[in-house]
Amino acid sequence: MSLILKLVFLFLNIFQSNLEKDYLREHTIIWGNVAIDGSVKVHNDVVDRDNIEEPDSMMKDLNIYNLMYNNSATDKINNLNISYIQDFQDRSGIKINRLVINVPRNYIKESENLEKITKFMEDAESSNIKIYGFLFDDFADGFLTENELKKTVEIVKNKNSEIKIIGVYYFKDILQCLYEMEKFSKEKDINKREILNKISSADKYFDEYTLWFWNLNEEKQFDFFLNEAKKILPGKPMSVGIYLNNYSPKGTSSVGMPLKGSIFNTLFVSARKLVVSKQAKDLYILSSYWYGDDRFSNLREYLRAYYK
Repeated sequence: MSLILKLVFLFLNIFQSNLEKDYLREHTIIWGNVAIDGSVKVHNDVVDRDNIEEPDSMMKDLNIYNLMYNNSATDKINNLNISYIQDFQDRSGIKINRLVINVPRNYIKESENLEKITKFMEDAESSNIKIYGFLFDDFADGFLTENELKKTVEIVKNKNSEIKIIGVYYFKDILQCLYEMEKFSKEKDINKREILNKISSADKYFDEYTLWFWNLNEEKQFDFFLNEAKKILPGKPMSVGIYLNNYSPKGTSSVGMPLKGSIFNTLFVSARKLVVSKQAKDLYILSSYWYGDDRFSNLREYLRAYYK
């Protein structure tokens, strides 16, 4: 009887593990750049090289078909073109399940670009490509005013109210808010930002958020910042984002350097638990353009071991 019970428990554990993996695949979104005019480019302040890997190899390798289309590399509104996404699907044979569009922060500072966002939405609808959401980065750092955000959200929602407006914040932003709330006695942000009132005021324009992490080596830190973010921005779904490449504690990029394996393990395990337990909505992973790089082989094998 004991052997039978052991086999039953083993089967149940395997079954539960597969259910967890299936759920996480459905709720993982890969950040990637698709080819524009024959090459893939990434913004110069992140990495400066052409012909880097498109997201299809990572998507196929891990059986994840949700994509955050990142065209902010060139800061040109013309790259917000549905044909680039359609061409990517045709080339790769991939049908994107959930598509999130990263709207470059410089786009919406010029009013004529707002019309191009409308055209992009119309072209997506006619091409049978469903946009899940538009993602807005660096709001806390002042690259986007609340009025600019408001105008863009109105245009998007008037065209399609189902499209989600997704805000991006970083654990350093939440830490700064905690300084301003005097929960910590440490000196305020080195850049003298005052962001608590700003992000609280803009909360009404966002449907959900993604909170990004790097260089945290304790699971409790991850949980802490996510819980504090939920208190500051209550009632909205909160996703989590992690990086393959390294960032310094101040958030500056160590270009092309893989995240230390032990830190990535902490980030991924923490994020996975939060998503599977439904404390976090989705897991974003940045970025597919590092996935095939030999320097990232350990992180690639780590992800394969879990998702496959």
